[in-house]
Amino acid sequence: MNQRFKMKPGFSLVELLIAISILAVVTTIGLQAFALLTGNWREKQAMTRLNGDANAVFREIERDITDTLSAELSGIAIRGYDSFSQGDGFNVASDHDDRIVIPVQDAASGRTLKNARSVQWRVLRDDSGRNALYRTIGTLGSANPSNSRTDFIPNTNVVRFDITYGTGEAGSPWVASWDSEGHPKAVRVSMTLSNPNYPFRQISRKEVYTVHVR
Repeated sequence: MNQRFKMKPGFSLVELLIAISILAVVTTIGLQAFALLTGNWREKQAMTRLNGDANAVFREIERDITDTLSAELSGIAIRGYDSFSQGDGFNVASDHDDRIVIPVQDAASGRTLKNARSVQWRVLRDDSGRNALYRTIGTLGSANPSNSRTDFIPNTNVVRFDITYGTGEAGSPWVASWDSEGHPKAVRVSMTLSNPNYPFRQISRKEVYTVHVR
């Protein structure tokens, strides 16, 4: 007895190969789009964190400038030291590595010498090779106060820390260092921060603070 075999409907080999090729293309495009989206999110997150670190530094420096002790009362003025660091690459470039020493007074204690101290902002290289921004505190009048030290923005590299001082003079309104008997009219701080793991992710910020006491 003869048996008849019917072909069941399905895909031919050519159609299957075409479908696999299209699926591969769509998958590749999807993966690339996901990688791009993830990379953009990480980039935005890194830049947001760097801006947050810069804001934290500027807020604390502003607080120190606001609490500056009168040079007429204490005989001690703000001191600014201009220096230039030699880097060893893009992430630790050769640039300004200034430091500033500020005589400060707790606002709650009034403008007296009680609880007065010197606060220093400076950049130091840590054991990992990162340029870390430190806020150090010491006795009033110390040229290099270092009784206590705080790594103010951990996990962030300070590529540039440049401080200039307002003189109030038209001919030379800003100078790179300050060693006068009185305070400068203003302090201008410029910073460039980077992510140590991604050195090309950098931000540059600048703030100017008026010194209200003399």
